[in-house]
Amino acid sequence: MEKPRKKARQSRSQMTVNSILTATKMLLTEKGLGKITTNKIVEKAGVSIGSLYQYFPNKNAILSVVVEKIFKSDVDEVVAKLDEIGPDSHSLQEAISEILELIFGSYVQKPKLNKEIILSTMTLKSIAFTLKHDGIVKKHLLEFLNKYHDQIRENVDLERFIFTFHYAIKGLKFGITYNDKTSYADGIASDLTTMIYSFLKKG
Repeated sequence: MEKPRKKARQSRSQMTVNSILTATKMLLTEKGLGKITTNKIVEKAGVSIGSLYQYFPNKNAILSVVVEKIFKSDVDEVVAKLDEIGPDSHSLQEAISEILELIFGSYVQKPKLNKEIILSTMTLKSIAFTLKHDGIVKKHLLEFLNKYHDQIRENVDLERFIFTFHYAIKGLKFGITYNDKTSYADGIASDLTTMIYSFLKKG
């Protein structure tokens, strides 16, 4: 994965970098990955090409930062919800439902950007940071499920279940995006809640 040349340390430099990153994210939605160029980025950001190359060696280095920031933002939102919910405020079924509604609800709000992010991830060969964020989500999922241990049947292999759950969700999001089925999102969240709760619950 391409990396920036150097970090912006002064406030003015940080503003320049933020302008470049914001412009690139906007162009991903407006134009798509294949039509982004460094010239279009600087035009959108209102900075000089020299300023861009001071911080980034090429377009892919900018895209790598943008994509990782989006991944991190999405992961932080899910992790915050997993940490917030517990048996004092939600039953197991309610908790599963709220988490899935968050995952699919926020995802379908930006279908064009999601499609470009998936394409960018494959193009940039950014498996390292996607795996890093996958690991964070799976860790917090395990902590979340452990809060409900007295409501979950004893013979569930939680680590295997979390692996299956996490990558099934990623596959469904991919399918929703590339088949233009955002209208399915609410129904999928509801169906998954029923299936997952039925699988995990005692009795």
